[in-house]
Amino acid sequence: MVYMLIDKKKITVLIADDAPEISARLTDAVLEVNGVELIGTVTDGDKAWQLIAAFKPDSVILDLQMPGLSGFELLKLIRRFLPTTLVIILTAYDSPQFRERCEQYGADYFLSKPDEFDRIPNILQARINKTQ
Repeated sequence: MVYMLIDKKKITVLIADDAPEISARLTDAVLEVNGVELIGTVTDGDKAWQLIAAFKPDSVILDLQMPGLSGFELLKLIRRFLPTTLVIILTAYDSPQFRERCEQYGADYFLSKPDEFDRIPNILQARINKTQ
């Protein structure tokens, strides 16, 4: 079991993406934002939900297609149990149907991996500014 000390002056972020290269890029991007504490990165939805339930992060970056619980299922769980958590969907499957479904389930952002990846630091910075 891993225990973390969380600095309450920072927002906490969890990354859930099954692609190692995307997780590494996201980690770098998130850690560049002053005021962010990274809870961790996970490669499947089941592990993501375990960490989300345990640490109740301020923000979650979710891929839609992962082993275990999908990003859609996680989004519904987050909205049910942690309605104030910021949820950023980052996906390569940026079809209008997926976007509409994520909006229906309560995603705060729906971003395309190839086109909008670079928006994440600004989104997190805005969240930090909002909480201070």
